[in-house]
Amino acid sequence: MSEAQKCGKLSKYCTKGIKDVVEKLVDGELGKDWSLLKKELKRLYWQKDRLWNSPKELEQLIEEAKLGKVSVEIYVFKHKKISESLVKKHAMSSFERNTRLLRGLPEEVRLKVLDHGSEKGWRMFVNDVDMKEPTLMMS
Repeated sequence: MSEAQKCGKLSKYCTKGIKDVVEKLVDGELGKDWSLLKKELKRLYWQKDRLWNSPKELEQLIEEAKLGKVSVEIYVFKHKKISESLVKKHAMSSFERNTRLLRGLPEEVRLKVLDHGSEKGWRMFVNDVDMKEPTLMMS
């Protein structure tokens, strides 16, 4: 597709409010220049950008898991990806990563994880002393 064709078709993929804005932008010079149109849309809608791998996204995932909106497998997968990024950015400790994982697990699974951690001698609670730091449970 040419740049003008991309610009012309974009509004078909937008919600009503955004579609109106895109159609007005495409009526002018931006209707021929895909790069400029993208730049202008980013300028107008930056505040709606989703923050990927953020503490907020992790909390939202935990709440969805508690409500049963995601399967355990999907919860663990997503939690691993988000929290891995947060640990790398030093926005979360490995210990905090593991305790947050537990919060979204169904009770029976959480108890199994706690038993496993106890068997390994891992620090599972803030008050645990003389216990070793857990290795990442999801590694």
